[in-house]
Amino acid sequence: MKSAVLAATAAFALAGCALLGPSRISHSTTDPAYRLNEVFYAAAPGAMRTVVTGDPFAVGRERFDEAVTEAMYGNHFGPDMEFVTDPAEDLNRHYKVVMMFDAPLSAGGRAVCDVSPSVQPAAATSAAAPSADRPVRVVAAFCRDDLPLTELAGVTPRTGVDDPAFEDFVAQVTMRLFPASNPEAHPDHDREILMPEL
Repeated sequence: MKSAVLAATAAFALAGCALLGPSRISHSTTDPAYRLNEVFYAAAPGAMRTVVTGDPFAVGRERFDEAVTEAMYGNHFGPDMEFVTDPAEDLNRHYKVVMMFDAPLSAGGRAVCDVSPSVQPAAATSAAAPSADRPVRVVAAFCRDDLPLTELAGVTPRTGVDDPAFEDFVAQVTMRLFPASNPEAHPDHDREILMPEL
């Protein structure tokens, strides 16, 4: 799985830095263990722990986290849930969504799920955003502990945090992370899924 994501992100680099066209999701995978009923279990508190990395528009950690989680809300199959970036929230510790912006080419597989909410800076960033003609590479995953139940890689133009096209892209990413059914389902996996204890 990781090699496939690496190949996709490497393709972005080989294609050149400029991306003036629409956003796109170039690669996605669904683990055979994924089931929508597990999403209901993971979001039983009414929210999902969410880790957002990167600040492609240099608007600061708090503002960018808010923009991403607001665009995610309601754009998925499964239960009604909020996406929460505050690691102090009392949520199911076994599950989280990771949204990596300006993701490194090495990002993929279990390494994405290893990202911890506790290491994300809370203060606004001071670094300037890269030039506008450089695309934003995105890697995202829905994780059970260190296992990516769903994972994808994509790219979006570096426009602005309030651009409706960026909001639509985040919504599409979220929808892809929580499919209604598993295209990788196999009879061998259609047995009872053991949920991790809280």
